[in-house]
Amino acid sequence: MIESIAPLLSTGRRNCPAESKREREEHRVIAPCGIDCSKCDLRNVPFSEEAAGRVMTWFHEKGWLKPGEGVEEILTKRMYCEGCRGSREVHWSPSCAILGCCVDTKGLEYCYECSGFPCNELLERSHKSERYAEALGRLREMASCSSG
Repeated sequence: MIESIAPLLSTGRRNCPAESKREREEHRVIAPCGIDCSKCDLRNVPFSEEAAGRVMTWFHEKGWLKPGEGVEEILTKRMYCEGCRGSREVHWSPSCAILGCCVDTKGLEYCYECSGFPCNELLERSHKSERYAEALGRLREMASCSSG
């Protein structure tokens, strides 16, 4: 079961989110590709000191922050991610092929809404990454909820 939306399940359909406004807003952290952005440190920088600290350390290791720079610079320079439903100016991967195809080209909210679901891009990513494998499973679960 999807941990981030587990408390939202109340429709009677197996593992399907309920439809209240608050619950739809909670569900917005699921990216079009099915990734649960609520668990992402880059997304959580503005909301979590722990996530901000991990991101700051990583950015220092990569040389993306100068010595003495910290969370304030990350926020000011908008070096975090608002997720696929946020501003592309504050997005870790604004040129993502999946985001472009699903949202920009096809005007869909989630990949499972596409007649070609699951596409080769989703399948390839799911074979290379556990995170994308979970995301594909989440999309399949969402598709089964939407159909019935």
